[in-house]
Amino acid sequence: MPSLHALFNIPTEDGVGPHNAGFAKAAGTEVAHDKAIIVGKTMALVGFDILTKDDVYESIRADWEKAMAA
Repeated sequence: MPSLHALFNIPTEDGVGPHNAGFAKAAGTEVAHDKAIIVGKTMALVGFDILTKDDVYESIRADWEKAMAA
């Protein structure tokens, strides 16, 4: 089954990544919240296209079948 592991940037003071106290602090900001809302909405719209547009679904399925055959 195809899956998606989406990532997006949350700006931090020292450029630290996840699993760090500085990142936890940055993740609680309004900027991080706004970015999460945008990413969540975008993912929902992509899912909607996959479920409602046969050509999009077929293209994704063909890519997946090709990857599984490799």
